[in-house]
Amino acid sequence: MISLPKLRLVFVVILVFLGLALRIKYFDQIGGDHETYKKAVTEFLSGENPYKYTVASFENTELKNGYAYFPTLLYIQSALVKLNGVINLDWPTKHMWKVPVLIADMLIIWLLAIRYYRKDFYFFLVSAAFWLFNPHILARSEYVLYDPLAVLFLLLGMLHVEKKGFLSGVFFAISVSLKSFGVILLPVIFLKSNNKVRWLLGGALVAVLISLPFLNDLKTYLAGTIQVHAERGVQGRPFLTFLSFYGYKYGINFYQTIYSGIYTKLAVILPWLTGIFLYFKKKGASVFQLSLIPVTIYFLLTPVISRTHLLWFIPVILIGLYDTFKENKKLIYSAVATLYIFLYMYLRIWNTGFMIYECSMLSVYPSEKASTRICDKRDEFGFSHCPESLGRCLPHCCIK
Repeated sequence: MISLPKLRLVFVVILVFLGLALRIKYFDQIGGDHETYKKAVTEFLSGENPYKYTVASFENTELKNGYAYFPTLLYIQSALVKLNGVINLDWPTKHMWKVPVLIADMLIIWLLAIRYYRKDFYFFLVSAAFWLFNPHILARSEYVLYDPLAVLFLLLGMLHVEKKGFLSGVFFAISVSLKSFGVILLPVIFLKSNNKVRWLLGGALVAVLISLPFLNDLKTYLAGTIQVHAERGVQGRPFLTFLSFYGYKYGINFYQTIYSGIYTKLAVILPWLTGIFLYFKKKGASVFQLSLIPVTIYFLLTPVISRTHLLWFIPVILIGLYDTFKENKKLIYSAVATLYIFLYMYLRIWNTGFMIYECSMLSVYPSEKASTRICDKRDEFGFSHCPESLGRCLPHCCIK
């Protein structure tokens, strides 16, 4: 007769094995940014500054967008390319670059196990299954993302924040350097740090170290990593634009396409202010509990949501729900199930993101600019009507 502890371990091993098998099944897939990454790595390894092309690509719409992130992922990919050359493995980058992501996925499960395996085994199973078979990989049948790397380091930063301030700052900065979404929780994490000076020093150290190769052209570096993101319109399928798109006939319009700049700022400022308020209001709350409302506000307001963005805070939300409702397990599992179903359905109906086109009241179509479509009619809600091929229109823009 197998003992209960051994039976649990076997079950977890099978669960992890199935999660690994699911990911390996999609190892041949190539993401839309793959060639962008390859170009940046080639330029970096040849001694060129890849951010020069990045800046040029955002100034010239005829060029494909360049590498527009901090260089941490670039270093990881470049190191793997160099290693591949040294050992003469001839491993395709589409496989090679997924290995760190796969490791990150497994380490996230390991961190959940450390926190819950003995404390609450059934919640560990639920949270591990949620991540291993997350809504994105099941709804989209895709594994071309690098987001789990940033998720891992954000989780590490939050888990260490009340015990090891310097280490937490290091992990948080690495996470932000991979994907900037962790900035949403900056005030909450900083305020919960047991040593705020050390936390700042840890973050500053990472910022300096990753920037060293580009300090000789700081202007281009900052332009390529930060400034190119400053003016972003609606991208992907943000929630308020989604509601406006399908509810405009009923007078529902959040004007996110017109005021995307304002929404972008509010999506950062309001979570910050909310996090600060909650910190002083609920002193005993964990960093994960304090993150729930700021994360919700961010996703509600942001005009930029790509499919993989919906994965960013999953471990944070799961732990936050547990910390908040741990006395009511039915409520926890109901909330987790609701979240999973919602994300899965939202991703399932996501055939394409919204495509925004600049429009005016001129009755000219097409315009001289290839990226511009012109609308000249509006309904009682102020919505323009574009040619059938462009789908419905929101004020001042065509959207489909």
